[in-house]
Amino acid sequence: MTGWPTTLGLAAILVVSSALGVEGAWHEGKKTAAPAMAQQPCAPKQPCAAKQPCAPKQPCAAKPAEAKDKAAEATFKAYTGWKKVNDKPVLSETHGNRWVFTYLNKKAESAGLAGKFPFPEGAVLAKESFENEGGKPGAKGPLFIMEKRKKGYDTANSDWQYAIVNLDGSVAMSGSGKKGSSTEFCAACHRAAKVNDYVFGNGTVMKVKPVKLGEAPKQPCAPKKK
Repeated sequence: MTGWPTTLGLAAILVVSSALGVEGAWHEGKKTAAPAMAQQPCAPKQPCAAKQPCAPKQPCAAKPAEAKDKAAEATFKAYTGWKKVNDKPVLSETHGNRWVFTYLNKKAESAGLAGKFPFPEGAVLAKESFENEGGKPGAKGPLFIMEKRKKGYDTANSDWQYAIVNLDGSVAMSGSGKKGSSTEFCAACHRAAKVNDYVFGNGTVMKVKPVKLGEAPKQPCAPKKK
């Protein structure tokens, strides 16, 4: 009988030791796992914090590179001196549901005002935009530009070059209507106005034929919801 408690004691010691060993291993596992979590600055719960934890080449890179378009930059500086073809702003769903005013440079005036299409090479149309605030023009938005390039530039889309210029004068997008171009969506929309050489002219004094707008493509230039 004297050996019985000793046996129980030994068994108890073994059980406690085993439990402590498992718990120790569990704690060690936590210690090694923690650093791995710390190396996840772009984890789902904080995808790109304000301090930019991700390196420049990687996943959460911020702003796309600015486009280069000297003609668009020149238009941004000069368009307010051009022919303004609408006194009242027009609400344009295809330009991010913004209010717009349209301006024509000298080369675009004759075709646009007389309705003699196509527009000549060098013709430029600029749409000055304003955010829609309660059904009225609010803060100024980007400038949307159409420039007629040389014949053969983009034959399938009447040789128009499209550009979107930010308020600071930097070019956000620039390109043709060709597949893969960042401005392909512009030509996809304007194609519905092919009868007017890709120009709608709604609400302006330009002599254009009324055209129904087709299904609007996705608008990357639409303002972000607050």
